[in-house]
Amino acid sequence: MREFIRRSYLTVSPLSQASVDDAWTHDADAVVLDLHGVPYQNKGRARPVLREQLPSLAKGGADAFVHISMAYLHADAEAAVWPGLNGILLSHPETALDVLEADAAVADMEKRHGVDTGSVEMVLLLGSAKGVWNIREVITASPRVTTVGLDDTSLLADLGILASPDLDPLASFARGRLVMEAAGVDENLHGHQGVYRLGIAYPLSAFPRPDASPDEVLQSAKIAKESVFNGALCPDPSWVGPCNRGFTPTDEQLAHHRKVQETYAAGLAIGRGAVPFGDGRFVERPFHELAKKIIALRTMCDERDAEKAAARATAGRSRPA
Repeated sequence: MREFIRRSYLTVSPLSQASVDDAWTHDADAVVLDLHGVPYQNKGRARPVLREQLPSLAKGGADAFVHISMAYLHADAEAAVWPGLNGILLSHPETALDVLEADAAVADMEKRHGVDTGSVEMVLLLGSAKGVWNIREVITASPRVTTVGLDDTSLLADLGILASPDLDPLASFARGRLVMEAAGVDENLHGHQGVYRLGIAYPLSAFPRPDASPDEVLQSAKIAKESVFNGALCPDPSWVGPCNRGFTPTDEQLAHHRKVQETYAAGLAIGRGAVPFGDGRFVERPFHELAKKIIALRTMCDERDAEKAAARATAGRSRPA
């Protein structure tokens, strides 16, 4: 069972060595080398440098990922799967067979490149109507799959939709389907949140502007969290802090849920399963269970932030003057 905190996935181009070298300083929970976004004619330059770039991504405590393409699966996997890799982002699988093919390719590279067997995770980004339609079989095809998200831009293009920032055309079906299917996966395998959900609120999900204001990113992350998403891709370092905050339960939420727990415990002590909570509300077991999950999430977020702070402090002391 895997439990982790990844509120922010900072994406950097492997062709920008300066961005790669600087990525560890930005407090991201994960850093992603975006091989998928490299134009085809430049992939031959990008693939050979991934192996050398991977170790530096973890200097600040971030998990290390490479974003690869289903269309170039085997060449991309061969370049990406090396020691130091936590996982791959895979765009755009459509069937369980696609995921199984990716699983086999990763397993082969683990064996050939000296990576612990079964250690490389898969984050799936669905970019077609077929992928969304088959989402249940796709996300359950391999135990490597820990996270799933939508590639809004590709999905909208596949559907032939010219999107407007004023109305989310994916809200009614695609996002709801993703949340329901991912959250319902066996928690004995994936933890209490099922398969994690990657995404930020519309319109930034479809129009991910690197120059979006911190407040705009923060509000979008908060909305996504309330929609049961766990983290987001960050196209610019300025997104990392707002995403980390937006996907973390606030102090006010923490205090509220602790009060819920205390109230419920007091009720149980006197044999009551429903306890008045003020303003005509009652605390019952479902609220208590939710409170436990929110408090546990906040604890995990705080622990993750402390780990990264310690790693950055150590890395900072080792930097050449």
